[in-house]
Amino acid sequence: MNIFLFASCRVHRPFNCDSTHETGLFNNYNCLDTKWFQPNFIGSMYCSNYILMLIKILVSRNISEKDKFCYPHVLTDEHFYKLCDTFLQAHVIIVEISTIKYKKLSDRYISNEEAGRYSKYTDGIIEENELCKNIVELQDIIQKAGKQVLFVSHFIINSKVFDRKLLGRKQIIDSLTKHATYFFNPTAIVQSDICNNLKDSNHYSHSAEVLIMNELHNHLQIIQSNCFNADLSPI
Repeated sequence: MNIFLFASCRVHRPFNCDSTHETGLFNNYNCLDTKWFQPNFIGSMYCSNYILMLIKILVSRNISEKDKFCYPHVLTDEHFYKLCDTFLQAHVIIVEISTIKYKKLSDRYISNEEAGRYSKYTDGIIEENELCKNIVELQDIIQKAGKQVLFVSHFIINSKVFDRKLLGRKQIIDSLTKHATYFFNPTAIVQSDICNNLKDSNHYSHSAEVLIMNELHNHLQIIQSNCFNADLSPI
């Protein structure tokens, strides 16, 4: 199965982007060089507005907007079209939505990494109705392109602590639960053994990455069973 990743390190690492896992179910998948700092890696993703903007550009092949990608290096016209073609090769697009915050510069959304280049940009919060609209639109665009999308949320460490960050993550989980056809919420894995499964409040431990990959695999197998009849082994 071919996978295209729009995600943070919380998804890239279970897919063994740093080559620290000797074995694992990540070997079942071809991520089309979209893993962390591979040739088609397009940066870490958190915000649904930013992801939606990029996917629209890839599907439309609108080269006039290629500079909206915060790429690790200069994105040439040739490489932009290669990214568009790579997107079309994917069977499943993995989209991680992990924040309700957005950053905007003039008429475009920007990534956290890109924000460091500018002294002034707009910070904002994605309201629930806009988040739900983004999820529905992302799913619709990807499915019309002949692919399926597996959404992934951030996790909640302690559901009894009602701080602003937790409420944002809960809003994402609730919205994805309502509107996403295929959705993986890693919270249950994290809460099953917090001390062993987290490196810090935002990142999995090395052993937990295996558990996350196992669950990603389970969800991807359901998608394959429901949507694809052909052999989707890595090429």
